[in-house]
Amino acid sequence: TSLVQVNENFGWGENANALLRNVTSEFIIIMDPSTTFTGDAITPVLEELQKREFVAVGWRGGLVNLEDDWRSTDDKGAGEVDVLFSYFFAMHREDALATRGFSNRAIFYRCADIEFSLALRHANGRLLQMDLPLEQGRHHGYHDSEPEYREIQSKKNYDRILERFRGKTAILSPRR
Repeated sequence: TSLVQVNENFGWGENANALLRNVTSEFIIIMDPSTTFTGDAITPVLEELQKREFVAVGWRGGLVNLEDDWRSTDDKGAGEVDVLFSYFFAMHREDALATRGFSNRAIFYRCADIEFSLALRHANGRLLQMDLPLEQGRHHGYHDSEPEYREIQSKKNYDRILERFRGKTAILSPRR
């Protein structure tokens, strides 16, 4: 177990990157505090990651919706996906570092996981969504943030995604 303490007023992306840089474990799990365990979600995820078929495995994710010009994702359930959400996002640490981690420009968490997922896919990484014994509680990061700030920062993150990745369908997983 490692504890990474950040004493600076960094944004979400910089804090996530501090974790990636300062722990030495082979695998990292980023998990939102609103997610709770109802069983062992760690063992099946680590077993899947150890196969090296996927660089990241998570609980919730989806496929980029091409029909609405990359403005949303569709949850297709378990299987290979374009993006994983940080409710529970496990990854090979080295693969995450090879993509330079999360965007330091992501001050707020929202959409930072989508941007990072697409960066992993852009580096030829595959992502897997699994059914896991987890539950989603009240999402404090969303509901307890100031609405105007939340919307401004979320838009900045998503605009960056569209600018960098929109139209690059070759990086996406097979449609299903």
